[in-house]
Amino acid sequence: MWEKVASDIKNIAKDILGVSKGKAPNSKSSWWWNPNVQEKIKNKKLCYKNWFNFKNSDNWEIYKVARKDAKKAICDAKTLAFSDLYNRLDTKEGERYMYKLAKQRDRNSKDLVQVKCIKDEDQKIFFLEDDIQQRWMRYFAKLFNEDCEYKIDYNDLSTLNEHKDFCFYRRISKLKLERL
Repeated sequence: MWEKVASDIKNIAKDILGVSKGKAPNSKSSWWWNPNVQEKIKNKKLCYKNWFNFKNSDNWEIYKVARKDAKKAICDAKTLAFSDLYNRLDTKEGERYMYKLAKQRDRNSKDLVQVKCIKDEDQKIFFLEDDIQQRWMRYFAKLFNEDCEYKIDYNDLSTLNEHKDFCFYRRISKLKLERL
């Protein structure tokens, strides 16, 4: 009984939701798509679903024709889009556009390796590099010197001009000293 209920639920779900090919969506660029390509792709998908549901040779032939039409539409759209792009790149404005494209590709390929903003103890956000550096210095000074005898002026943590001893020490046991 449960097997029949499970199979009925699966069949209803297939009818309502459809069936995918089981492949993960890939991130292909589609900036060159036009309404004609979109229509051909939609038709191809519809023909595939029709063939998948009924599995006969007529539906397979219809799907093959739709697939061929979709490929031709994609080829034509890409050719047209890239020829327009190449014509635009031949101009002075196109040269600027090419550098803009190169910069964008470079930015997209880089990981975020540095912090652009940070919050302080009062939840105030810092955006400037100097403020961020001062915040990190305060954070580490406080972290490393919580057992220090004297208080540190957190407003004057400049390490660029002079060397300051912030009383950082490691907890060394007598056992470790005896081993040395």
